[in-house]
Amino acid sequence: MPREEKSPLHSRSRDEFTLYCSTLFILNQNIDKMMTAMRVQAGSRRAIGHPSASASRSRAVVVRAAVSVPSEISKVTPLGDRVVVKAVIVEEKTSSGIFLPSTSQAKPNQGEIVSANVEDVKVGDVVAYSKYAGTEVEIKGEGHLILKNDDLVGVLQAGADVSKMTPLQDRVLIKVDEASDSTAGGLVLTDASKEEPTIGTVVAVGPGMKNAEGELIAPGSTVGSRVMYQKFSGSEFEGSDGAKYIVVKDADILAAVA
Repeated sequence: MPREEKSPLHSRSRDEFTLYCSTLFILNQNIDKMMTAMRVQAGSRRAIGHPSASASRSRAVVVRAAVSVPSEISKVTPLGDRVVVKAVIVEEKTSSGIFLPSTSQAKPNQGEIVSANVEDVKVGDVVAYSKYAGTEVEIKGEGHLILKNDDLVGVLQAGADVSKMTPLQDRVLIKVDEASDSTAGGLVLTDASKEEPTIGTVVAVGPGMKNAEGELIAPGSTVGSRVMYQKFSGSEFEGSDGAKYIVVKDADILAAVA
């Protein structure tokens, strides 16, 4: 029996259909990846800002809680070396009066201590804490974080700039040197191509850490000294003047430079 010959038109239609199905499959995969990335980013985002009584427009941060506390519970008391922090955000505006979205505000992760089981801070202190640290909880509909004492970076006065932060424990606040705009050969670099510096000037030093005998050991760095620190260490912040700051542990400072 002779085999039926398929017309060129039929073959072309089949090929176009196959290409159409493949394109849809790839498109769906890309959409799924984008949605997953957006969910992960939304879940890990922390609030930035500071609680200020004089702030013209302030609101509590809606934290995506990992732990939902039953409505009848109104107080959570931390155990061990932990604290409970109420995260807040202040909407800032530019000199021309334009309000900035939270993603554009250059403020550290911070909040107010509402309960503490440590000596370094007290209830009412405004503290900066490490990014992505702690356990998120929702108490009476408001976002809170349960943090370890070691997650706390420093103490801020309400409304103060990050440059005025008082580091906790053995941490050191450093104003980072500006990245070079060009290479040694004179090639101008874009912002994305600039090498992040690991050298800066010490702005403030914490009181130190206690050893096994209970003796307070002060950090070896001094205010005003220029130091080199370990790459990828510490918590990075940006001051109101656009200057970059980093808070590192004293052990992450590699050398003094001149």
